[in-house]
Amino acid sequence: MDRRSLLKVLMAGTAVPMVLSSAAGAANYPTKPITVICNFPAGNGSDIAVRFFSEKLSKRLGQPLVVVNRIGAFGLIGARAAAEAPADGYTLFITGISTVIAGAPFLYKDVPYDPQKAFRPVARLHNLPFVLTVAPNSPLKTVSDLTKYLKSDADIRPYGTAANPGTISAEMYLQQIGKKLDRATYRDAKQAMLELQNGLVSFAFFDATSTVGAVRAQQVRPLAVTSALRMPALPDVPTMQEAGLPGYEMSLTWAVMTPSGVPDDIARILENAVVEILKDPETLDFIGKIGAVPNPGTENDLRLDIKTESVKWAEYARLASIEPQ
Repeated sequence: MDRRSLLKVLMAGTAVPMVLSSAAGAANYPTKPITVICNFPAGNGSDIAVRFFSEKLSKRLGQPLVVVNRIGAFGLIGARAAAEAPADGYTLFITGISTVIAGAPFLYKDVPYDPQKAFRPVARLHNLPFVLTVAPNSPLKTVSDLTKYLKSDADIRPYGTAANPGTISAEMYLQQIGKKLDRATYRDAKQAMLELQNGLVSFAFFDATSTVGAVRAQQVRPLAVTSALRMPALPDVPTMQEAGLPGYEMSLTWAVMTPSGVPDDIARILENAVVEILKDPETLDFIGKIGAVPNPGTENDLRLDIKTESVKWAEYARLASIEPQ
């Protein structure tokens, strides 16, 4: 046997153990704790959601899921940490994909990862709508009241916003009613909500997780929700479509992602785990209580979502005249 033939035999002999080792690794997965990157501050509503889903997945997978908060740069720091983690299935990224993945190229200047290539979708969790709000002591009771007020000759104050999705929600509304209005941008939702309560802005759109508690505490008055269907947490609040704005819909998609390159077998285990926890009544109840709408979906569903949302967010950014930051 010549040297080249001998080399082929040796390589063929070593390939089988390597394949078996890889398959065994996937079959035993997970064998150690999994890190979950959270790109929201500890203790806020989104962080609570990440921790809830992590706990549910931990029980399903049989290993601890350790949440690590990596915040800053509009969530991009956490996204980058997730994108750069080893593609071995031991780092998950639970987040709203609409802004840091699908919409990132249109909202931010220097995104430190490739939003279309850096992640592997695992499964979809829920949609998070926004809520159109006014001050609790405002005479405005409906969207129709607000529209009439904005179109009047009164001295109209700007609308408030603390995040790009809130800005986009407001601009979509203003475009449909044919009105232009200045905006007042705040550091966070808490500050914007305080300004709204004090009558310094006319109205504001806040994400449902931030709004539900404030509504129950009578700190703001909800006029409508931006989802296509009413929110379980605010069943008496109409949708924007019901309030007379045909076709109006704006929600953020929440999902579980991994770094790109995670093996198929491990991705399937994670996908199945997410799908199963979304059948749990406790999970569905939690999603409803935070103001979200359950929207379970597979990896393929999520891939399609990212493509379609990328097109939508390009248009959203144009509509709201958002300059990448």
